Amino acid sequence: MTKLHLVHGVVYNFMQSMIDISADEGWLSPTLRVMHLVQMCVQGRWISDPSILMLPHFTASCLSSLKEIVTKSSLGKRSNVCQCSDLPELLALCQQDMNFVESVIHKVIPSNPQAREVCVEACVQPTQLSCEM
Repeated sequence: MTKLHLVHGVVYNFMQSMIDISADEGWLSPTLRVMHLVQMCVQGRWISDPSILMLPHFTASCLSSLKEIVTKSSLGKRSNVCQCSDLPELLALCQQDMNFVESVIHKVIPSNPQAREVCVEACVQPTQLSCEM
């Protein structure tokens, strides 16, 4: 086990303890802030980063290209979803016209067919959570 893994495990356990203590004391704001910190550490992204950047091989330059293409398109002008900087906005665009989204992803990520396939699949089959009591 490397030192990095050891430190990561200790820090993660420490942050979980901070969440437990602050939640037990009823401190909502510190609890949520530590939860955001844990989320940032696990995902390797700042909390303010667009969620669409969590898709594999999707970079900031891909995001700017995507925004430009969607904004110039007739679908982007018709819909309220012309920013397309977050996954929910991309999913809403997929519901309107999946063929358009596939063609845009092919333009945005031209050199990596596997990455394009992963992005399209993420749009087609988003994670569905259900809870039964």
